Amino acid sequence: MKKILFTYFIICLVANTSLHAQSLLINQEWVAHSGQPDAVNFPGSPWEDIDWNSSTTDNSGNLLVVGNTLVAAGNTDILTTKYSPSGSVVWQRTFGSGANGYDYGVTVATDPTGNVYVAGVTTGVSSFFNITVLKYTASGVLLWSR
Repeated sequence: MKKILFTYFIICLVANTSLHAQSLLINQEWVAHSGQPDAVNFPGSPWEDIDWNSSTTDNSGNLLVVGNTLVAAGNTDILTTKYSPSGSVVWQRTFGSGANGYDYGVTVATDPTGNVYVAGVTTGVSSFFNITVLKYTASGVLLWSR
């Protein structure tokens, strides 16, 4: 009897693991690329270990991605892109500090009305890495930066 129960347990375990593994499979529907990657990204420094990008979805299923794009050598801007559920670009915005330095988007979030909040770091004229928060409307209009 113990042998039968053990065999039944193993069969159930394998079947459950197989079903669970199948539910974890992700079907890739689309791929998109935007911006120019920053090849520098502070190699050899503690800054290179930071994930300088993030993504989230809003209540309508749109994907919002924040990171950075290379404008010129030593000059990156925060890049925020909103994709529709089908992968089309809804809008794309860049934000630079004006100091022509390193500006990086670090995280992105939305509120129930669809506004988009981006947090990042920007280079100031006399300072290195100021914390910056941006607020966009659901349609991509920059409401404020702090």
